[in-house]
Amino acid sequence: MSSEEIGDTTRLLPDSSESGTSQRSRWLFARLSAALLWGGFVTATDESFALAQNGQIASQFSQFRNSSLLIIVYAIVNTVSNPLSGKLGKLAQKQAKSQVVIASALLFGFGNVLCSISGRWPLILASRGIVGLGGAGLGLMATILWSDTQSLADLAIWHSYSVVAETLGWVAGGPTDRAVVISMFQVFEAFGGVLAITITSASLRLLTMAELRQRVGTDPASEKMFKHFLEDVDYLGSLPSDVREAMQAAYGVAARKCCLIALTSCIAAVLTAAILPRMQLDPENLRSGGDLQAEVASDSETDHIDT
Repeated sequence: MSSEEIGDTTRLLPDSSESGTSQRSRWLFARLSAALLWGGFVTATDESFALAQNGQIASQFSQFRNSSLLIIVYAIVNTVSNPLSGKLGKLAQKQAKSQVVIASALLFGFGNVLCSISGRWPLILASRGIVGLGGAGLGLMATILWSDTQSLADLAIWHSYSVVAETLGWVAGGPTDRAVVISMFQVFEAFGGVLAITITSASLRLLTMAELRQRVGTDPASEKMFKHFLEDVDYLGSLPSDVREAMQAAYGVAARKCCLIALTSCIAAVLTAAILPRMQLDPENLRSGGDLQAEVASDSETDHIDT
């Protein structure tokens, strides 16, 4: 064989490092997609719930005539902060964009928690403004990150996925029959809240252990130290304690009628804060449109060589 034939044959062999990077980038993008779609679902659920229940919530504070302020304050803050969030996301680097998403999720969760525990009408309105600020960041950063990680051909597809998630959120929040929604929320408070908090706590524990395992290293001394660390973990006592805390939180949610969305938004914020910092959003891990075009060109060149 000539040297040119040997070179062509070598190029056809799969590169193990490239395949490993591709698998890692796909897994990271899957986690990114789950976090962004969940954020769209929760924000739509919050808007729909507020539209359906604003009169009932305002009547608890003897402000039924001003119930529309719950929608107006949210809409104004959301609309004004949209271009600001877009400009911030455009100027930020890819790693900073994940931090913008985390900050938006935390603002969204904090606003809902503050709204659920507030006992005064002005504080309720201020909390809805904070929720609108966080919701604007979640929705707009999802669009920006889709644009950074997808080609033009796939961008419309992922936008349609976001629309589907938001539509499901609108359906779950309030436009359906009120009796069905309330009964569904009661089931969530009785069982789903306990299960969700337990799973979230267990997931955070596993993420912490995985992060520690990654930092420890693979040498024998580090392996021995990590095994000693695992022996000191109280596995039998951690699960009952998580369930107990979850039951207390679910009982607190059931005690207030407008507090369910706070639990859901907090879970979304915690999951987003746990997932996105581990993703390392850089060009090596997330494929851009140019990378996809280069990959397609490489595949076509390989097919031409085979022919």
